[in-house]
Amino acid sequence: LSPVCLAPTTVSARTAQMIWKLKLPEDIEIVDNQGSGLELELADKTTLDWEEEFVQIVQNMSTADALALPHAAKSFGDISSDAIFFDAYLMAGGYLLMFAYTIFMLGKLNTLEVRLFLSISGIVSIFMGLGIALSLSSLLGYPYTPMHAALPFLCLGIGIDDMFVIVQCWTNMKRDPTTLGLSIADKMAIALKHAGVSVTVTSLTDVFAFGVGAVTQMPGLESF
Repeated sequence: LSPVCLAPTTVSARTAQMIWKLKLPEDIEIVDNQGSGLELELADKTTLDWEEEFVQIVQNMSTADALALPHAAKSFGDISSDAIFFDAYLMAGGYLLMFAYTIFMLGKLNTLEVRLFLSISGIVSIFMGLGIALSLSSLLGYPYTPMHAALPFLCLGIGIDDMFVIVQCWTNMKRDPTTLGLSIADKMAIALKHAGVSVTVTSLTDVFAFGVGAVTQMPGLESF
């Protein structure tokens, strides 16, 4: 309680806080795909339904003289999920902009070197890798949290850069007079030989960076 006046006996208060604690039975089925994404609040379906009903009731208790503000364990996760799904159209727009940028930077503005299908292949390969990663994580028992909604943008950033490196090495190789007369297979081998160092370094960096997060004690971050 926040007292209005300091007296031996508190006669009134401006604010009051009520804390409700729920004890979970040991034989319940835990729902692990909820929470803020950083630290999962373990709960069963009954508890989550109770929290949902609790939030709805408290939100309807406010009057002109008193304001009731509920805060449940799942509140932050719900707000994060709503914000993420509300901005889904922005994510689609971001991918379209990156797709247009990729076409413009990898190719030239003519019908021969526009490299439309190369850009499509690069974007599709990112979604394929993301789908495989989520499938393997689910198979290993890692939960999906609201934090995972950032993965499409993250995978786009770290997945499409290798395509730029390979294309640039291919362009540089074509300008080398010593490669004249070589077959397409030999030219590709030379380009990938030069691009392989950069691709390997960036890939190993990503593996070690995410590997550090995989050993953390926070379940949501470990799953991410």
